[in-house]
Amino acid sequence: MNYSLYLHPKVNLSERARTTTDTPKLIRTLLSKQVVKSQQSSLLTFSTDVSLMEFVTYLGCSPIQGSEHSNSLLHVHTFSQITGLGGESIVTLRYPSCKHAIKNAAQLIKEYPEKTLWKCPECCNSGHIDQINWRKSAGFADCFIEITSIFPKEAIPNDVFLNLLKWCNGLDWTWFYAKSS
Repeated sequence: MNYSLYLHPKVNLSERARTTTDTPKLIRTLLSKQVVKSQQSSLLTFSTDVSLMEFVTYLGCSPIQGSEHSNSLLHVHTFSQITGLGGESIVTLRYPSCKHAIKNAAQLIKEYPEKTLWKCPECCNSGHIDQINWRKSAGFADCFIEITSIFPKEAIPNDVFLNLLKWCNGLDWTWFYAKSS
C-alpha cells in the first residue's frame, strides 16, 4: 500500500487566511489521548492497542493492531505557510466548467502558493486553484497529519478524532487520500 490518509485544518484559499496550528499542542494531545505512544521528530507511532480503531473507521482492510508490528504510522508535517499536498488521485480530476481532465494535478499543487491560478490547455478556461473539486485527493494547510498504509476511501476519520483535532486550533479539519510521503 502506497497511500495515506491525510488530515488538515480547513482553510479558505480565496481569502488567503493563515491558519495557525499549534503543533506542540497537537502532538501533546495525540500523546495524552493515547492516539500515539511515542514520538521521534515528526514521526509518531500509534499505540499498539486498538486506539487507532477508536479514531478511524475502516470500511475495508484495516492495519494490523495489537502488536509491535502495526503497519500504520502517523506523521505530522508542518509548513511555515499554506502548502498543497496530494494531487495523485485514483479518480480523474477535472477542470471546473469545461470538465476537461486535469493531467498535471500534482504539479498544480506543487506550484502552490507561488502559482494560484490554473488554465485548461484544451480550451483556455481558467480560474483559482480552490475552484477545482479535488475529490478527496489533495489539501491545503500549514499542518497535515498523515496516517500511512491506508487504502484510499476505505478509512475515514470519525467525529471523535475530528473534534479532538478541532480542539487543538479551533478550526474544522478535513481529509484526503494521496500517495504516501
